[in-house]
Amino acid sequence: MLLKTVIVLTIVGLVGSSSNVDPQNVTDSYSNFANGNSTIKWGSVPAGDPYQTDTTYDSAGLQPLFDFARSFLSTIQPKDFPFDTIKDLTKGKFETSQIQSLGTDYFIGWGVCIVLGLLFIFLMPIVGGCFCCCRCCGNCGGSKTQDPANYENGKCRRFVFGILLLICIIFMGYWTMDFPWPLNQPSSRN
Repeated sequence: MLLKTVIVLTIVGLVGSSSNVDPQNVTDSYSNFANGNSTIKWGSVPAGDPYQTDTTYDSAGLQPLFDFARSFLSTIQPKDFPFDTIKDLTKGKFETSQIQSLGTDYFIGWGVCIVLGLLFIFLMPIVGGCFCCCRCCGNCGGSKTQDPANYENGKCRRFVFGILLLICIIFMGYWTMDFPWPLNQPSSRN
């Protein structure tokens, strides 16, 4: 039964795709026109007042992150991107002083960020491997076992540290949920 259905659908698909249908000319209410060759002619822009939107921007608590990103970008590249100078460079109209000023004024911050990122990527595993090897060889200064004689009042310490941790968690939860600061205001979105 399934085979018959597949065969019938295949034949219908082949017969339906073999018919030649000429597309018609299409015109809309704004005088846009498309003909059978898929050529589109756009109508003129309607006259009148420019489009005005009534929506407002609401960062909904992300404004500090936006401010941080903007300050970071303005720190590493304090001037606007030099599109005109780049166009001159691509056309072959440049001087060495232009290239030097591009490097010092615009790309030195990006270069520093890239160098720091590469140092972090390559040095972090090496330093971690050194600490791991020192720990495995017993040269880190710590002991692998705890001596019960050196651990006085262990139960009391665990209890006090647990209570302090609980107080800190409750305080942080209260501060983030109930503290009246601008980030906790309800959003004006619908």
